[in-house]
Amino acid sequence: MTVFKIPKVKRFLERTMAIMLVMSLIVAGLVAGPFTPKSFAAPPGELNVVIQQNFSYGGNITPPHSTFSYQITPQRPSDPLPTGGNTLSITGSSTGSFLLTFNGGGMYYYTITHITTSASGFTLEQQVYSLEVMVMSDLTTILSVYNQSGFKVSAIVYNHSFYGYTPPPVDPPVVPPVVPPVVPPLVPPVVPPVVPPIITLDPDPVPTPNPENLTPPPNGQEPRTVVTPDIPVELIPLEEANPGITIGNLFVPLFGKPGEPVWALVNLILAVIGVILGLITFIRAFRKHRRESDEEEERYSEDDLRYEKRNFEDELEDEEDDKEKQKKNRLRWIIITLVLALIGVVFFILTEDIRLPMVLLDIWTIVQAIILIIEIIAVTLVARKYKVEEEEEDDEDFETIEGQA
Repeated sequence: MTVFKIPKVKRFLERTMAIMLVMSLIVAGLVAGPFTPKSFAAPPGELNVVIQQNFSYGGNITPPHSTFSYQITPQRPSDPLPTGGNTLSITGSSTGSFLLTFNGGGMYYYTITHITTSASGFTLEQQVYSLEVMVMSDLTTILSVYNQSGFKVSAIVYNHSFYGYTPPPVDPPVVPPVVPPVVPPLVPPVVPPVVPPIITLDPDPVPTPNPENLTPPPNGQEPRTVVTPDIPVELIPLEEANPGITIGNLFVPLFGKPGEPVWALVNLILAVIGVILGLITFIRAFRKHRRESDEEEERYSEDDLRYEKRNFEDELEDEEDDKEKQKKNRLRWIIITLVLALIGVVFFILTEDIRLPMVLLDIWTIVQAIILIIEIIAVTLVARKYKVEEEEEDDEDFETIEGQA
């Protein structure tokens, strides 16, 4: 078993600690080196705090050569102030620095602020930086910079942007109001009234001789003047030239002038009469149908009992056939009447325009009258058939009463 002597162990430990210290310093230098702000070379005990000022702009806009100010403020009363004052002005895109001088080792704390608050056409960055300065015993300085978010940065940089200069508002020039010239009113000239001449009529006018009626005198005789009297022209009233009727204050002539578009009042009256006759025929047929339906039900109820006692089936069928033929014939003439009424209305609409001047008769009045005459004949036939059917029903009722008696 080998026993190590204590002096050898001591020397080994000292060498190991020295190696670890050197390595720690090397690592610290490598780590702190990239985050140490750039500074001008300074002797031991002095530190240049560099501030970089940058401008950005868009397009062809060139920012003016403007100057902005920055301030360094010690965070403790014992921290020394920079040489040359605690404010710094930088013009354009360039750098400036504060010179700090330290007489002893220790930790020192500062704040960097941008004290230019606004500038026309610029957007200014107002970042606040915190500085930590470590001064070694040999007055060697190590600077650490933190932004206002608390992150460590490698340099103090202020980036400003220029978006254009806005000129101050200019008051528009005062334009005096335009006063229109005063135009005197136009006075129309005074025109004297024209007095018509007074014409005096001769109670016995002498007719003027007509030169065309002068006959040449025979030889040796004086010319003889032949006077032709003026024949007055009588104006024939419109009522006499074209007779008609007067409705209120409106005179309706009998017919229109040749080639003049008109419409006839008589045609309208004929068409309306046709419609009225058609409606009367339709209403009468409808009432007749309902009455026959009611009588048919009553008659069947009475006939059933009578025909059970009497075996008259053949006679009943013949009677029903005759009545069915009468109904069909009557219905045919009713349909003809309604169709003629409709034809009269359609014919009036196609041939007459009530927007034209009104007369009593025109060339279509004869056709309209023929349609109405045919409709009247059809209505008469329908009425006659109604009358015949009613007489037959009365005879049947009379025979039924006698048979019961």
